[in-house]
Amino acid sequence: MALVVGCATSPRGPQPRVEVFREGRSPDRAFSEVRLLTDSGALREQGDIEARMRRKAGTLGADALIFDAPVPEGGELQGFSWVQTYLYRARAISFTP
Repeated sequence: MALVVGCATSPRGPQPRVEVFREGRSPDRAFSEVRLLTDSGALREQGDIEARMRRKAGTLGADALIFDAPVPEGGELQGFSWVQTYLYRARAISFTP
């Protein structure tokens, strides 16, 4: 489950489509940050983590997510293997008119 940190919410209702920006790219129009979303897991979980973040951003009324690159944060033992874990961060944003 994602840890959600932040304070603002969008005055609009849930959004069915949330744009994604990554790799240092950001929107070319004005926006305000709604909330910072974070979660951690292995690289193989990245798709599921990002999908959860998109759903959460939509329920918050955000128009888009700006993903940071995953940051190594530790590891965990899974079976007989040590698996590197990463911190995933994304800013949920709303475009300003």
